[in-house]
Amino acid sequence: MNAPARRLRSTLTDRAATAAFAVLVVAGDFEFRRRDVEQATRGSIDLATIGELLAYAVVGGWLLLTVARPIGRTPRPWLLQTLVALCLALAVSALWAPSPALATARAFQLLVSVGLVVAVAARARAGTWYAIAHGYVMVVNAGIAIGLVYQRPGDLQTTGRFMWLYGHPVVSASMLTVSALLLFGWWTDAGLPRRWSATTYGLLFGAHALALFTTETRGSLLAFVAGLTVTLLARHRRRTRSDLILLGALATPPLIGLTFPLLKAIALRGETVGQLKSLNSRAGLWSEAWAAFSRRPLIGQGYFSSRELFLETIGLGGAHNAYIEIGLSAGLIGLTLFIAVLIGTVWRLRAGEPDAEKALLTGLFAAMLVNGLTAQYLAQAGTSADLLFLLVVAWVATNAGTPAAGTTAGAAATGTTSTLVPRGARHAPNPPVNAA
Repeated sequence: MNAPARRLRSTLTDRAATAAFAVLVVAGDFEFRRRDVEQATRGSIDLATIGELLAYAVVGGWLLLTVARPIGRTPRPWLLQTLVALCLALAVSALWAPSPALATARAFQLLVSVGLVVAVAARARAGTWYAIAHGYVMVVNAGIAIGLVYQRPGDLQTTGRFMWLYGHPVVSASMLTVSALLLFGWWTDAGLPRRWSATTYGLLFGAHALALFTTETRGSLLAFVAGLTVTLLARHRRRTRSDLILLGALATPPLIGLTFPLLKAIALRGETVGQLKSLNSRAGLWSEAWAAFSRRPLIGQGYFSSRELFLETIGLGGAHNAYIEIGLSAGLIGLTLFIAVLIGTVWRLRAGEPDAEKALLTGLFAAMLVNGLTAQYLAQAGTSADLLFLLVVAWVATNAGTPAAGTTAGAAATGTTSTLVPRGARHAPNPPVNAA
């Protein structure tokens, strides 16, 4: 291979990685037409489906032609290897899925997604992850703008709830949860590399939080609160956290009292108490999931099997729970790998002293896990939730901390330096003005 070809193969710029990530997010979660679950399960093809798969094919082809390295050439962190093993187990389970066309297409998307994050992890500079995160926020900004301009006719479950194009409020809320937490981190923690002013981050945070609130998605709102809480706690040493917890315990009851009518309206959302007790039909769905899991506990029912299994029994598509979704798809093998990924990520986040980046990632990861309790998207390829989960785990697996002191925000954000603080080191304070 000649020198220019070798340089091309080893190059992964921040702009290229950001663009590839944004393409996958838009292709997966920006719905340009209405399509019911039965059509998706049958594997019917339309122009939007072709466009989505083509976008993934373009990114996958680009990875193979310009970025990919032979297997075994570069050592990978064990957490990243476990993440890849989980994705392979889910992809292989498409072989015995009840909807082979749908499962195969989603398995292809999953492999492209994990290929992208592994490529980024192998070549990421100090600001590559932040460049991708800023790109993601810009994509969500576009979604909010579209939602303000165009409101599609909703059904009984979505009327009056914020969303964009032909998507679902739950999908929009899942995306907004992550973008709002990213913006909160940049706005309130000067230790994170910034591309814009603090005021800009604050205004965008307010817009994204308001949009999230108007989706009226209870699971995502709970995940957002959990992410904010964990982010704030993770910024401080253990001795300071107890003071914050006490302050929060004292402030929460008055806040709940002042906002109780609003919280009650969101919690009920026009539903009966019986519907709430059944978690909006999720309790019955999860009972069906246990029965299906029991029939094939080791290898599962196959990737995306929940779409067809629950559509036939109770008329719902998907497990509405990421953990159940993985168990149904790849059985105990998939669940074991998934639990290993979760434990490994938490272990890496807890190692060493708090720093700005670790606090941000801890809050994001906590929000994703809470959101996974009521939505299955974290475990389904072709969604931003799944792509973001892979990205955060790879970020945690490979990065050592926040950019070192002396690295300017602009340089850190654009990846012009790869100097990182050793794991556990705190962001160094600015020197005194009169220092020599």
